[in-house]
Amino acid sequence: MTLSEDEVNFDILRVITKKLKNELADQALKLKDRILEATYQYCNDTVADIQKSYKLMQTRISHDPQNERELIETKEFIAKAPMEIVRLTDILKEVEKHHEMLEEFSYMYKDQDIDQFFLMKIWPLRI
Repeated sequence: MTLSEDEVNFDILRVITKKLKNELADQALKLKDRILEATYQYCNDTVADIQKSYKLMQTRISHDPQNERELIETKEFIAKAPMEIVRLTDILKEVEKHHEMLEEFSYMYKDQDIDQFFLMKIWPLRI
């Protein structure tokens, strides 16, 4: 806001930029708020997706097979589970970086959302 003068007088014209600077600053703040809100929504949606994946994994692994086909499918699923956990953990690390960015901007998020995020960090131990 202080990088340019609010008013410049020339012999043939006068340039007043104060209103323009204020409007640009307001638009920049609105844009920043929309970006932060979208980032927050991305974090919440991603954590919810990860939670669904973990619950599905737990359900499939703890399910007692009723026949040989289900037993084979469960064994294959269990064999692939560690790779899926690594993939989900990597995604969760990315969400953590976004949360840190939100903190840098002092974004006010709900306690329950950040609690849900940290609960996802212990899910692999439960599986």
